[in-house]
Amino acid sequence: MNAWVTPEVNADSIFKRCHVESIVFDQRTGQGTTGLHRQLKERCFMAMMTPNQFFRLIGDKIEKYKDDPFYTDWLTRGRSIASPYLSVDFGNAKGASLPAITGHEGRHRMGAILARYGDVAVPVALYPVGKTRLDHVTLNHVRNLRGPVIPKNGRPVSPTGIERAYFNGDKVEIRDLLVKQHLTAQLTR
Repeated sequence: MNAWVTPEVNADSIFKRCHVESIVFDQRTGQGTTGLHRQLKERCFMAMMTPNQFFRLIGDKIEKYKDDPFYTDWLTRGRSIASPYLSVDFGNAKGASLPAITGHEGRHRMGAILARYGDVAVPVALYPVGKTRLDHVTLNHVRNLRGPVIPKNGRPVSPTGIERAYFNGDKVEIRDLLVKQHLTAQLTR
């Protein structure tokens, strides 16, 4: 099935099958699928991020992964891939500490996307780990992904550049969450 028959990214398709440009993401059968991909909606939320944002958050150098012949050929042939993912520790259920990236999957896919399509935003699964699970994640946690975030190498990244997430069945623009927070803070002064 080519990208033009596959739906564009929306709050439902992002967890199943969608496309960005001509990149087809299939969370159940795309190359790179893990057991986590089969339970995305139950265990993760999604964010749109570019390969450069992804690599900043994992604290790795993108140059090592841009020349992956397997995934570059895979994408050139129009075959589907599964979304990369980040494991995120939000600290505690109240979101008091900075989000920390504790694990990741998908460096080679993101390197090939950058090499073939440029720094285009694609769906990335965010898998809450530690004390905060998906059913405890709130819009405050989603807003905190704007930065600072602690990547695997320990040097905080701020701002992360993450602008859009898909959470609880809705598309969430993170800048709108920041505006609401600012307005609420002004009203309570």
